[in-house]
Amino acid sequence: MQKKIIYHIHTDRKFLNNTKRFDNNLFTNIIIYISFENLNNFDDYTIYNFYAALDNTSEVVELVADGDLVVFYGLCHLKVKILKKLPDKQKKIWRFFGYELYGKRKDLMFDKETYKLFEHRRGFSGTLFMWLRTLKRKYSNYRDEQLFKKFDYISMFCEEEYNFLLKYFKLPNLLLLNLMEQDEPVRFNTNKKSTIILGNSRMPYNNHFEMLSIVQESCTPHYNFKLLFNYGPVGTLSRAVEDRTKSINNVIIVNDFMTPKDFIEFYDDASALVINSYRQMALGNIFTGLKKGVKIYLNDKNVIKKWLEDLGFIISSIENLKIDLETGNASLSEKEMMHNATLFKELPVRYTKTDFNNKVTQLLAK
Repeated sequence: MQKKIIYHIHTDRKFLNNTKRFDNNLFTNIIIYISFENLNNFDDYTIYNFYAALDNTSEVVELVADGDLVVFYGLCHLKVKILKKLPDKQKKIWRFFGYELYGKRKDLMFDKETYKLFEHRRGFSGTLFMWLRTLKRKYSNYRDEQLFKKFDYISMFCEEEYNFLLKYFKLPNLLLLNLMEQDEPVRFNTNKKSTIILGNSRMPYNNHFEMLSIVQESCTPHYNFKLLFNYGPVGTLSRAVEDRTKSINNVIIVNDFMTPKDFIEFYDDASALVINSYRQMALGNIFTGLKKGVKIYLNDKNVIKKWLEDLGFIISSIENLKIDLETGNASLSEKEMMHNATLFKELPVRYTKTDFNNKVTQLLAK
């Protein structure tokens, strides 16, 4: 049987591993990498590099013309231009990251202080701003709907998030992603330091102000806090967050990127991770925390919290963070660590890579 050709369009090397989800003897997987740097090699994949500063849309479209399937990892403006030029009959999957839609509903995603800082307008100008934004949203939703029709599937990890998004957007059919199998044995550090990780980046969806207020109000001497601030936009928000952080003695801002090894060790030492996002975000950080026996605090507004709890994980509400900080309870017991880490290792068996690839094969057979 002739192998099906699948092109994977990436613009961020952090997500190249997602390509491996399609590895089997039925597919030939080829990476299209659009960036300001070349990707010289990644495992044994064939790679085509395109420089992001140039408009290579036509060249990419011509290159992927023989593909049975094109997978878009995120939907930035470069990928949108490519998508618009591809024929409707060519099969396409949109690997959803979150930024593509959540930015359109900041009113649902930001805490009060963040939303007020960037979105709120007062008086007549504010009323006019809100009216114009409503019109823009209606037009944008129509335009997006036409664009999304070009996809056969949108892929994400949980149906809960998909159903949440369907309240506000018309989306392609859902293709659930499998969790990748873990080769390494269950191993975590039970001798945790009194370190709590706050957020995952400078992105405003972390709702830093709300999170820092809880830390500040707890006045706890038990813990040291590390605010991950090593990527994301630099501007009014990031400066305001930095200013707020200066007033809290035991919070350190982490501006430097970590190597994969340092990243794992960072979580191995931490007692807790706090992600105060109202949306799906930082799944890689959360998954690493689950593997490494870290207590995970999520906001109740985040559908990922319910998804993880329904799967059986021990997840804490950010509503309980203040009292846990004050009582020195912001860590898991060894039994709880083992429960989360073991469950995370076993979870891929419930919906396997083979299951996922069978669904892709069914798509390509249509």
